[in-house]
Amino acid sequence: MAAKEARPEEGLRAPSTFNLKKPKDIVNNTGGKFGKFGGKYEELTTALRDYVGRETPLYFAQRLTNHYNNSEGEGPEIYLKRGDLNHGGAHKRNNAIAQAMIAKRMGRKSIVAATGAGQHGVATAAACAKLSLDCTIFMGATDMEIDF
Repeated sequence: MAAKEARPEEGLRAPSTFNLKKPKDIVNNTGGKFGKFGGKYEELTTALRDYVGRETPLYFAQRLTNHYNNSEGEGPEIYLKRGDLNHGGAHKRNNAIAQAMIAKRMGRKSIVAATGAGQHGVATAAACAKLSLDCTIFMGATDMEIDF
């Protein structure tokens, strides 16, 4: 099929010959390989604890609380969820490790992901390395210009 010139008013569509599948259809057709992580999620829970660094603490922000309280001490108590303490410095690994585990259970040998600023790509690559999956990361040209 010849490439079609993109027109801004039409957008750009992938030809139907790509035969893209929806993730739910892929999962539903795995013949039970996917399951629900055994129903108890021990493998995922262990990976999140030992590999990602969860659960991250709630931090009581005393000075911020004081700033927003009135002179009588009335006002909110402010807590910060410290996701920045996750290994890798972001919440991205929470999802990446679970997605990689699902792919591996489905018999996949590789993962392809896109990233904007790079954190999702790093998280996906780390999860793939942990689970011995091949990994390809794409980054858009505009993001590359901004970040590099």
